[in-house]
Amino acid sequence: MSDTSVPTLETIKVLESLTEQDRQALESKCTIRRFASGEILVDERTSTNDVFFLVSGRARVVRFTFEKEEVKIATIEAGDTIGHLHAIDGGGRSATVIADRDCVAAGLPAEDFRDLLTKHGAITLNYLRRLAGIVRVLNTRVTAMSALSPDQRVCYELLRLAEPAEGGGYAVKELPSHRELASWANTTREMVAYVIGYLARRGIIERKHKTLYIHDLTALQALVG
Repeated sequence: MSDTSVPTLETIKVLESLTEQDRQALESKCTIRRFASGEILVDERTSTNDVFFLVSGRARVVRFTFEKEEVKIATIEAGDTIGHLHAIDGGGRSATVIADRDCVAAGLPAEDFRDLLTKHGAITLNYLRRLAGIVRVLNTRVTAMSALSPDQRVCYELLRLAEPAEGGGYAVKELPSHRELASWANTTREMVAYVIGYLARRGIIERKHKTLYIHDLTALQALVG
């Protein structure tokens, strides 16, 4: 669903170096779009070439297997950019992006995005750093997918999502659903349920509402190997 109102790009991380005048000029070239939870922001099967700045909401980047199973690649948070790879190299969309929550995104035509990179070296450097980070994460994930068993991959994803918790220890805040975790770990929801149950029975983790507390980080790391 599109809207003619002008979006604000103040919260977009890679654009922080823009002056207010330059940011407003960029905003004038954007079209704001609103996506309901579950709606597709970017479809890898289409030829649209806009870059989207995610003003609010959260989305997931996915690919689909030949069996139409969804494999989650990344999470896109408010302040991130979507679709810049296609705009940079002119190739097809590399993945599909689906809203996990209601989203507001500012769409910028690919040619305007390339012009932005040409004129602003600091922004170009920000995107290069972002791309380097993506490569590093994918290298780690490829290694994990090829070397670990399904149950180890679930443990690996819990470790990857863990953050320092208040009062010490680690926790996974806003624990994803079993379906989401299964997509990340390239396994089944049944395997995710089994592993979480096993870890809970051993006292390694404890789930309270939407938060998963890790009581024995060393034991969880040992299970990953």
